[in-house]
Amino acid sequence: MNYELRIKNQKISKNILLFFVAIGSLLIANGSKAQSTFSLQQAIDYAFKNSSTIKNAILDEKITDAKVKEFAGVGLPQISGTANTMDNYLKPIFVIPANSFGNPTSEYLRVGQTYSTQAALAANWLLLDATYLIGKTAQKEVLKLTKYSTDRSRIDVAEQVSKAYYNVLVGNKRVELLDANVERLQQLLAEEQEYNKQGFIEKLDLQRLSISLNNLKTEQFKAHEMLELGKSLLKFQMGFNVNQSISLTDTISDAELKNATLAEAPLNYDDRIETKLLKKQEDLNKLNLKRYQYGALPNLAAFGQFNTNHYSDDFDFYKHSAPYFTSGLVGLQMSVTFWNGGQTHFHKEQIKLQIQQNENDLLNLKNALDLQLSNSKVALKNTLLTIQSQKENLDLATEVVRVSKIKYQQGVGSNLEVLDAETSLKEAQTNYFGALYDAYIAKVDYEKAKGTLIK
Repeated sequence: MNYELRIKNQKISKNILLFFVAIGSLLIANGSKAQSTFSLQQAIDYAFKNSSTIKNAILDEKITDAKVKEFAGVGLPQISGTANTMDNYLKPIFVIPANSFGNPTSEYLRVGQTYSTQAALAANWLLLDATYLIGKTAQKEVLKLTKYSTDRSRIDVAEQVSKAYYNVLVGNKRVELLDANVERLQQLLAEEQEYNKQGFIEKLDLQRLSISLNNLKTEQFKAHEMLELGKSLLKFQMGFNVNQSISLTDTISDAELKNATLAEAPLNYDDRIETKLLKKQEDLNKLNLKRYQYGALPNLAAFGQFNTNHYSDDFDFYKHSAPYFTSGLVGLQMSVTFWNGGQTHFHKEQIKLQIQQNENDLLNLKNALDLQLSNSKVALKNTLLTIQSQKENLDLATEVVRVSKIKYQQGVGSNLEVLDAETSLKEAQTNYFGALYDAYIAKVDYEKAKGTLIK
């Protein structure tokens, strides 16, 4: 009976184990699926968490934060202690001049005790220092500057991921059309092979079509290879494992681009991270100027010290009964610099000139941002117009292929006419998708110029 119960319990335990293994496998599968399928925004968000560029930028923030806290420690009490033990195996000589104590000749004595032990505890506290207070404010501004640098890294990564993402989408579309073209020519070749067997067409027409098909297959192979390279680049920009597969959920179309609005409102310069960085640098220069201006003010510090000493001809400092002599002091120290050879004056002059340079950089940046926005707007408009004309050419080429094939099947057209139409179609497709890619890249550049690339 016990044996049967034990067997039954083992089966139950095994079923429970299998159940949890199945649940774990399902969760892993779902997790893997969630990590390999991305919309554009998901790809950007993933890059924000996994890109080594942004990871290092965040680490720079933490390093700067640690430096800010380190600098703040300068104004807190500083406490230190020292201890030492010495063996005066050759005591110092003390010379007794002649006629001292009634002795007509000079004599010398070795003075002091063999062993000495000292211990000291010292404390210092900076109570008032204008340069320190300004420095604390400057350190916090440096931390903000580092955060702006991280934001700039995010914008750069978002731009790179977006362009790589659109490259893959366009590559997918191009591969789909090339696959369809190859399939259509294969069907046509199969039909012509039957016509050739029946003697309706010459072998030369069959060979001509085979050459076109082989060339198209070569282009198809290259397109597939370029698509894989594009995916690898996207995964690299995202910080995704390049050895894992990835799929994209977004789609592209010229209709979506036609709906893109070109803002006519003037650019808000503060939306651009470059402006924020320059303004923060200007704030730091002004704080640095204050530091030298207030450097002439006196600073005040408190200090204290406690000492204990032990002297003996025996090595007995560790004994409880050994005599120790103590002393201590506390005090205030004020210091002020009256003249340092004009160094402070020329430091201030340098910083004032740097502030003027910063103001010039801001003016130049505004002009550069206006130019960038204008150029990106023109580029986007031109690519939209190019897409429209290339789309019309693609529709016409598609129609020519359809008509030429019908004419050929009805015996009123030639094989050469069909091949020419196929060649024109392939060229129109290449031009169209090239224009489509250029338009999406122009769209990314335009959003970056407006300062709206990151939502």
